[in-house]
Amino acid sequence: MIYSSAIRGDSVSTGALNTELIGAGQGGTWHNPIHKISNINDLRAYLDRSATTIEFTGEVYRSSAENMLIAKYDSEFFSENELYVTYFSASSGGDRFFSSSHYDEENNSFVIYVTPYIHGVTCDVAYWFAIAEVKKGSIPEGTSFDAIESEGIVAMYSYKDPESAMYSAHVTLMTEERYTMTFGVLSSHIGIGTYEIKDGQLCLTEGYSGDTYVFSLSEDGSKAIFKKDLSTGRSWFSSFTDGSEFNYIKHK
Repeated sequence: MIYSSAIRGDSVSTGALNTELIGAGQGGTWHNPIHKISNINDLRAYLDRSATTIEFTGEVYRSSAENMLIAKYDSEFFSENELYVTYFSASSGGDRFFSSSHYDEENNSFVIYVTPYIHGVTCDVAYWFAIAEVKKGSIPEGTSFDAIESEGIVAMYSYKDPESAMYSAHVTLMTEERYTMTFGVLSSHIGIGTYEIKDGQLCLTEGYSGDTYVFSLSEDGSKAIFKKDLSTGRSWFSSFTDGSEFNYIKHK
């Protein structure tokens, strides 16, 4: 679960479960502060503490974040559950993120992962909460905690229209078999879902519509060739069609 916020960061590091890890990590990752919230009073205190570093004047930003959180996580929720919350920022208000959490029994560690799937182009800074809902008592004593923000990109493929860039399309494959697909500047549609690679074919399945986009992969992985007859998805104003080549591009 992710909520947007206008709350800024320094005070949210206070009392974090991973204080010694916060900051830049290896491989381009970033470790954000993670907190445990066991009841409604903890949640209000967390928001009150965070509110001391609001970026903008006016209570609308503070109350917006509080209203969303308090409305969902009430006393009834906390009777059986608790929250692990991480705070992070984005360089553009247009950025969007996946979040997930995982308990590693072998290493007795609990981690919230945050991965961007859309990079905005605006200059405004946005602030977010990623929240993991956990049954009380399900995480044992002695567990280590962390919140990791990472690009998580596995591969990117790009189709460039020979006549105009506005009809071009891009596929980004990410960790946990997730993908995003954009269709050029004329389309506001963004495909988001899961993917599978099997028998030399890449199959994208859009989560909302169930539409599929199937590609034949070259042996060296440098090209993904669109197979229209095996696909159900629309091109959404992009000009790619059967046999169009999406070329692998290196992500920095």
